[in-house]
Amino acid sequence: MGLILHLETSANLCSAAIGLDGRLLSEAKTTEVMRHSKEITLIIDRCVKEAGYTINDIEAVALSSGPGSYTGLRVGTSAAKAICYALDKPLIGINTLLCIADYVRQTDSGKFKYIIPVIDARREEVYCAIYNQDLSPEVEMTNHILSEGSFSDYENVLVCGDAAEKVNKHLSRKDYQYRQMDPLASYLINLAYKKYQLKEFEDVAYFSPTYFKPPHITKSKKPLF
Repeated sequence: MGLILHLETSANLCSAAIGLDGRLLSEAKTTEVMRHSKEITLIIDRCVKEAGYTINDIEAVALSSGPGSYTGLRVGTSAAKAICYALDKPLIGINTLLCIADYVRQTDSGKFKYIIPVIDARREEVYCAIYNQDLSPEVEMTNHILSEGSFSDYENVLVCGDAAEKVNKHLSRKDYQYRQMDPLASYLINLAYKKYQLKEFEDVAYFSPTYFKPPHITKSKKPLF
């Protein structure tokens, strides 16, 4: 039985989903942005109960491994590792951009030649990759500074992710399609189940997500004394 807990903490919303043999059973997410550390255990508990199981029933934990929010990825990684250690279950890591592209490919059924998933990286930057319809990367994941000429070599494109509207404001390409969407745990289900079947697991002790950037820390202007 492939009962898998999926966690998505790379962006503004934190979500969890339970999948059984590649099918979605339940999903729960935060209603406010960047409350990962306060609510991740609550949404995991709610999600597992709504699926009709207990946490002890799961066979693996799948984690969206970035790129994305430094703090969010740390929270998700810590939670996933804790569950894997406690229950002696395997960990599955999946690239966040690939998860978005795979979900869009399933829902749009080959409508676009290229899929460009984009995640907000603050200011004028995005984390992105460019995939063709079989999810082979034309451009591997990277952080990219947006300009009017970004992605100009590609046609018949869908730009998707939580930075899609941000990209739309910079590009002059009106023939592109844009889908603003937050990464969700349910987007992991298809790829996670395939990895589960192939036993493509991470080393729990040494696994680290793809950060790309250090944490964004604002220095206090208040005097210490």
